[in-house]
Amino acid sequence: MKTQLIQLEPNDDFISVSDRMGWSQTGRILLVWPRRSQVLTRRLDLVLLLRRSTELGAQLALVTNNSQVRYHAAELGIPVYKNASEAQSARWRTRRLRWRNKRSLPPPDPEELRA
Repeated sequence: MKTQLIQLEPNDDFISVSDRMGWSQTGRILLVWPRRSQVLTRRLDLVLLLRRSTELGAQLALVTNNSQVRYHAAELGIPVYKNASEAQSARWRTRRLRWRNKRSLPPPDPEELRA
């Protein structure tokens, strides 16, 4: 499967990266962090990037040495690789987040509620 490689710049923010992700026409998006950079290190940034890739119908993976980004990515189930060539040859295993739909649950029993 083709992979869109997006090299992040030190001055990038979520909006600029999200915009570049939108140009992708592949099923896999690989974000490559610059060395010794503090760009997009918050958990919220990764959550928003993950949502954007889901909107686009693409898988997301990262290439970074930043321990903060690696930690948050592991929590979110985003694969992280040491370099781009390893990421492109690997099979990406992403953890799917499952959301429980409250409407799919049966309604509570009125007798049990009274008790």
